[in-house]
Amino acid sequence: MSANSMCGVWIILLSYSMVMANAEPVPRIGCSYEYAPVWQPLQERKRASHAFSTRQVVAGKISLSKKCNKRVELGQLKIRWLSNKNQNNTVIEKLQGALYKKCPLPGVHHVPSSNEVVCTGRYHIADGQWSKKEQTFIFRFAPFSLGIDTTLYLVLMLPYEIEQQLKNGEFIIEQIYLPEEFR
Repeated sequence: MSANSMCGVWIILLSYSMVMANAEPVPRIGCSYEYAPVWQPLQERKRASHAFSTRQVVAGKISLSKKCNKRVELGQLKIRWLSNKNQNNTVIEKLQGALYKKCPLPGVHHVPSSNEVVCTGRYHIADGQWSKKEQTFIFRFAPFSLGIDTTLYLVLMLPYEIEQQLKNGEFIIEQIYLPEEFR
């Protein structure tokens, strides 16, 4: 190759690299989440509910939207209950809760019914451990891989006598326990 033809190759490569260097970086699209209160009582099983004086309630909907290509797993999730300011920092002594993923039924965009929650155990993700001291549910997962859009429901089994207290407060997700991509 002659020196003149080599020069042309360098000019082309140099101009290509200058164009690439001046190109604006592609904005990184992150992940997002939303917690929405729901409070929808599930159909009760007459004998079981009255025997234990409890009811099942879908208390919240967690929407996790993953906009990145890499695998993102949920290992632990903490959901804190905050009492209403007018309740003088009421402490909930004991509470049971579980997380269920949305049933993948085509065209269904609603809160799960008792059949979807109670009867289909394969949508059960984790049981929560209630911390009286922190007023927090702690959910630990065998690594749960998130899809592009994952919807989880917080289902509570609660005594009738604390239902109004819980309805007057709110649940929040503690962001620090979310995967890094969601913080």
